[in-house]
Amino acid sequence: MAIGPDSKPGALTQLWESRPADGPDGFAIAQSGAIYIALLVANQAAVIGPDGTERERFPAGPGGANGSAVPFDAPSSVRFLGTRLIVANQSYLTGDATHQAVLDVEAGAPGLPELVPPAPVQQQAAPAAKHKPRKHRKRRRHHHPHRHRG
Repeated sequence: MAIGPDSKPGALTQLWESRPADGPDGFAIAQSGAIYIALLVANQAAVIGPDGTERERFPAGPGGANGSAVPFDAPSSVRFLGTRLIVANQSYLTGDATHQAVLDVEAGAPGLPELVPPAPVQQQAAPAAKHKPRKHRKRRRHHHPHRHRG
């Protein structure tokens, strides 16, 4: 979607469409414009070019075998750390606790910094009227001498 000179959004256009059993779940963008997408159901990661063409899938075949001791098993939430992708492997469908891990996958390209919008500025409520503490006065007893009656 292009943003116009008036800061309003332009027409929405489709860049890429996943396959029916991919389950895209999180992405990160490289400085080159390539998009790295975790495919939760397919147990893969896809690389999409800036033009929307799918460049590759990792691993190429099904099963999630990625060359590490922990295969992709419902990968999600892709983030860049330098040139590496940090992928949360949640094992959502199989529930295998040995697959619940954070995986480090070399992408070979640096990522864009994440865009985190600033928190909205909240208007501060008017300060409450300050309550003046009560002044405690010492009460003095006036001592009058007793008159003795004799």
